[in-house]
Amino acid sequence: MAVPGVTADTQYAYTYFEQIWVPKQAKNKDLAKKFIAFMYSDKATKDFLKGGAVQPIKDVTKQLDAEQKQFYGIYDNGAKVLTGSFQNAKAVEGVNMTDTLFGEITSVTNGTKSISQWQQDVVKAADQLRE
Repeated sequence: MAVPGVTADTQYAYTYFEQIWVPKQAKNKDLAKKFIAFMYSDKATKDFLKGGAVQPIKDVTKQLDAEQKQFYGIYDNGAKVLTGSFQNAKAVEGVNMTDTLFGEITSVTNGTKSISQWQQDVVKAADQLRE
């Protein structure tokens, strides 16, 4: 499901992506380049799909099963990609913004926490990080 938007005509779905590169000082650059090429091979693509992940390969979504198509189909339905992360903040003991913001949303969906309670927890965590 897309993240609720400010306007009804613009919706975003959060995603992330992995990166792979060969360090300039790598000892086995040629072998590393072969490994990266393998990561986009037909075999690796199938292995990723078995694990529920897709690589940025043209038409790879045509290989998805019905459940995966529904999951990734959010982008076909007009949602725009939203990527990013939190800005690093000084560590505050007992505060984990990722857990508070995303982890506790499960409590909202299963009814053990109200939206208002969750929102208060998010604001409290943000306030603690600002200090």
